[in-house]
Amino acid sequence: ILCPVNAQHRCKANGCDLSDSRLVREERETTQKRLPRTHHYNHDDLLLNTNQMRSGVYIQKFRP
Repeated sequence: ILCPVNAQHRCKANGCDLSDSRLVREERETTQKRLPRTHHYNHDDLLLNTNQMRSGVYIQKFRP
């Protein structure tokens, strides 16, 4: 491993939605509480976050 990177999915640009929900697990048990579940579209559309990258020398070739 040369350096950490932070890649985030571009949900807004791809129209991802929160139309589903999932059950919450607490203390290794499933509860009846529900949280929104994101339905992602176009999983390969990522944004490379270089804002606070300290090891940028390793990823310069991937930047536009």
